[in-house]
Amino acid sequence: MDASRLAQLDVHPSLASALLVAASRGLSRVISRGELRGGSEARLAFRELGLAIGLAGLPAIAASSLAGDPALQDLRRYRELGEAIVGYWCRADHRLASSWLEHRDINEVMLATSLAPDGALALLPPRHATC
Repeated sequence: MDASRLAQLDVHPSLASALLVAASRGLSRVISRGELRGGSEARLAFRELGLAIGLAGLPAIAASSLAGDPALQDLRRYRELGEAIVGYWCRADHRLASSWLEHRDINEVMLATSLAPDGALALLPPRHATC
């Protein structure tokens, strides 16, 4: 999310690039550990949905001066993972797990945000051509 915001503001490209590298490394660890393959009881929805929201920010980064960043290219291959996470937690039976219910308030906020991530990600109105 932070890299997306920096890219939209077009400030601190080196920091945004470092955030992309860190995100790529972290996501690789999550995938290699199989943290997204367990049952609902073993998963934390708010963390996963935060990941999905962050992945939804990749198009804004791709439309910025960071478009050619190698870490962005690496992260883009996970774009569908965000959709899969949201789909998983949209299933009512997955939201019956104690791991969901114990954090229900933040989980519901994160699920709602992941369904309309632009509200959390977009800092600036879309740029329109001017005369």
